[in-house]
Amino acid sequence: MKEKITKRYDNSFKRQIVLEVLSGSVTKEEARIRYNIGGNSTILDWMRDYAGLKMRDAGSDPIPILKSMDKSQDKVDLKERIK
Repeated sequence: MKEKITKRYDNSFKRQIVLEVLSGSVTKEEARIRYNIGGNSTILDWMRDYAGLKMRDAGSDPIPILKSMDKSQDKVDLKERIK
């Protein structure tokens, strides 16, 4: 039986992917394939996390919240906003 391997991604990589999706340069699915990201909802979960929403919160659309964020904020500012 094959063991399931869980990939870990650092926060800067996650943020890069979320910003690419928000900019419209790629869709969530295109980014998932391009960067070999496992799981069909992984990127959506990252978007919800950066928007300060609970993971897998049914019906929560993080895009309006994320688009209103200042793109020049650094990681520290984002973490404070999430808290």
